[in-house]
Amino acid sequence: MENIIAGRFETEDEAKSAAASLAPLANKNDIFIFFNNQPGAHDADGRPADQDAAESAAKGGAAGAAAGSAAAGIVGTVVGGPAIGAVATAVGGYTGSLMGTARGLSGVNEHASNASHSRSAGMMLAVRVADAKNRQRIIDRLRQHDAADIETAKGEWRNGEWLDFDPMSSPQLAG
Repeated sequence: MENIIAGRFETEDEAKSAAASLAPLANKNDIFIFFNNQPGAHDADGRPADQDAAESAAKGGAAGAAAGSAAAGIVGTVVGGPAIGAVATAVGGYTGSLMGTARGLSGVNEHASNASHSRSAGMMLAVRVADAKNRQRIIDRLRQHDAADIETAKGEWRNGEWLDFDPMSSPQLAG
């Protein structure tokens, strides 16, 4: 595993400018610029990350609507007759769908808190640290070029690329 330092930039030009400043500290095969998608757009399992939460909410809404309308319809019919039963069925279905959707969305807060610890979208400049003496100098150069979220990592580096970069993992920010 190689020692890697990476920073995020708003534009490719900013990343390229920072990379040029690293020439005295790193070989061109030790510098890799790539785009990191926004949280929720990483195709880890072939589906957008937020799709599971949406499906869960939809299923919860449907189940809640069915349960709410059935329960309210029965009670409304017994207590107030067929007209009240019809209104109660509609109100119960609507209320049940809201409650079911809310229950289905319970995992969304968990997903959102994980997203706050994931990497933000932007141009990433990754540098393989071939010489440990240059570690802090590389971090300093990235800071001088206004890199955001400068992180340190261990990873597989081959042919000028960080092969095992995981956009879903939480970065270890440099101190």
